[in-house]
Amino acid sequence: MLEFLSMNCFDSRSVRRGDTFFALQGERVSGESFLEEVAQRGASSAVVSKAYNGPSYGMELTYVDDVLAELQRRARARLEAWDVPVIGITGSVGKTTMKDFTAKILSEQFVVGSPIGSYNSQVSLPITILNFSGSEEVLVLELGMNQPGEMARLVSIARPTGAILTHVSGSHLGFFDDLSGIAREKVEIFNSDRLKWGLVSEQASKWCSAEVYGYERKGDCVRIGDSPWFDFHMLEAHFLANLSGACMCARKLDMDWQTIIAGATKLKPSRHRFERIEKEGVTIIDDSYNASEVSTINALKHLPEGKKRLLVFGEIGELGRFSKGAHEAVAQVALECVDVALCLGEGSKPIVEAFAKMGKYSLLAKDKGELKREMERIGADVVLVKGSKYHALWEVIE
Repeated sequence: MLEFLSMNCFDSRSVRRGDTFFALQGERVSGESFLEEVAQRGASSAVVSKAYNGPSYGMELTYVDDVLAELQRRARARLEAWDVPVIGITGSVGKTTMKDFTAKILSEQFVVGSPIGSYNSQVSLPITILNFSGSEEVLVLELGMNQPGEMARLVSIARPTGAILTHVSGSHLGFFDDLSGIAREKVEIFNSDRLKWGLVSEQASKWCSAEVYGYERKGDCVRIGDSPWFDFHMLEAHFLANLSGACMCARKLDMDWQTIIAGATKLKPSRHRFERIEKEGVTIIDDSYNASEVSTINALKHLPEGKKRLLVFGEIGELGRFSKGAHEAVAQVALECVDVALCLGEGSKPIVEAFAKMGKYSLLAKDKGELKREMERIGADVVLVKGSKYHALWEVIE
């Protein structure tokens, strides 16, 4: 599987010699403020707003009305001129793992282009597209959103030929009226003008008519569609769901089951996504990349057995008026699954309060330093680390 080389950048810190820098407008500062820095780092050109009247610092400047719109236009134009299958993947939960599983399995037969991590936004998706080498035979892209209208815009850029919708849940509910609003936004992925096929999880199938992916399991063996039974090494339900979607995608691209299964045996969890770490007799489940109500509950229910199980949790963001109810739901499952809860963020108070009510130890920490000290003091043998991305809770275990 190919990883793209950075030739177009929006982050001044990642600029290298010969790169093009897109001077995007930030919330507090304009990208033009970094032109001198990126020139010193070796950038050869930059795309700037027509309103900019400062020096070029030796770079070739392209002046446009809207830098973000120009970035997206260039990405769209590149794919319009490139006859390559594009697999678009979205969902509230599991889309990055689905993307990684799909790319890994497809790479058994194709040269695959797919971003590292979650490059799925209005900015990072088009940058991803521009930075592919051009030698890829299949692209596997992740499309993310948190507000109405964003999915349609990404679909118009990526124009998927195949689409996969994973689980739909209450992530970003603060920007929508209800779950149906999120679902309506997600199913926009099936409105691509180049779409040939679509796959959807059983949970999300009530919102669209795409083909449902799924699996059968007997012990350590699974079967997907018309596949033979085969051994698989990650038997948690969310991994099996992602496996089934990735395998069915491969079948859509005419891969045989022998090749697909060979790829499946090489799969491993994506970074910070239910990643199991064994350290000095402690089992750490690093699921710290992001959190929703559904993904947190799923993680809790799939914890390995232990003498003392600990939840290290960062509040779920972007829930608005739904925050209290979501954290109360997490609290009820956490009470059944762990012995101690260490929390960060005011939104997680319902968890702390629920544990206190049941006589279980919990703490609302003031910062990650206090979380780490308490983790070490408590001495649990199974630890789940889970929280919204902005908490960067992976830092407490690195």
